Amino acid sequence: LFEQQVIQNPDSVALVYKDQQLTYKELNEKVNQLAFYLQKRNIGPESMVGVYIERSLEMIVSILGIIKAGGAYVPLDPAYPTKRLEYILKDANIQVLLTQSHLTQWIPKEIDCIDIKEHEMNISREKNINPTIEVKPDNLAYVIYTSGSTGNPKGVLYEQKGLCNFINASINFTKLNTGSKVVQFSSIAFDVSLYDIFATLVSGGTLYVCGQQDIMPVEPLTQFLLEKKITHAFLPPTVLNLLDESKFEELQTVISAGSVCSEQVAKRWVKNHLFINAYGPTEASVATIDIYSGKGTPPIGRSIPNVEVYVLNEAKKLVPIGTVGELY
Repeated sequence: LFEQQVIQNPDSVALVYKDQQLTYKELNEKVNQLAFYLQKRNIGPESMVGVYIERSLEMIVSILGIIKAGGAYVPLDPAYPTKRLEYILKDANIQVLLTQSHLTQWIPKEIDCIDIKEHEMNISREKNINPTIEVKPDNLAYVIYTSGSTGNPKGVLYEQKGLCNFINASINFTKLNTGSKVVQFSSIAFDVSLYDIFATLVSGGTLYVCGQQDIMPVEPLTQFLLEKKITHAFLPPTVLNLLDESKFEELQTVISAGSVCSEQVAKRWVKNHLFINAYGPTEASVATIDIYSGKGTPPIGRSIPNVEVYVLNEAKKLVPIGTVGELY
């Protein structure tokens, strides 16, 4: 899907971080070289590779390179406590970790740590053509860990077919296109990042990666959104509540997720923007979406295409229409 955009829009800007940028052609070539480099380390279908990198172009290149090698990426946010990161490394049995040298002091020596900046010369010697891999729809694409609020974090396994379905649904619902400018606000360890990264690059838009300082509301984030003329933003309601919606004339689509969005916040943003309320635990990968009409409390909407939602009772049995139950 991404390679189609490379063919159609090779010279369009795909990725921006601060004063650095890559066109679709440049990004694809870097990703391909990393994919071949990883394949030489026996990375392929069902291989889980950690991504432990601060916000940067390299963070996005790493994620795409793992996918193109046929593997599944496991995001580790450097802002998370070391204890949580150690648990994820062990639980996912990660043997190869794409990282940065200044982050690796605590990493066990048996893990193959690859600093893609330090290995840049070797990686750049690899072929830059699209690799040929045999990936099936039910092969893993990535693994994201839950917050662990009810115990240890749990790894949620996402397959290629689910990721593709989510990407296509997101592009259609949020009206992404080649002129879209999307902010990459959320941590890659949070499933909202799937929209930011994959939906943007598959639709031919431009992904603007926020620096750590840029994600701070109110003034730094406001400045970033205005300077970059962002058209699409996926932000939590707590952040939307702090921003002045009247300032963002270029902003077309606002997606809210992460916690309950109040009617007050939704009504403010729906006046001049397409406002979408998205819902879904990590296990469901944002399974429902609703385009808010501006009336009443924002509903969680309907499931995205090809996803079934059931209302069950405590015994995991279907409940009658109009009866209270839990979503599955």
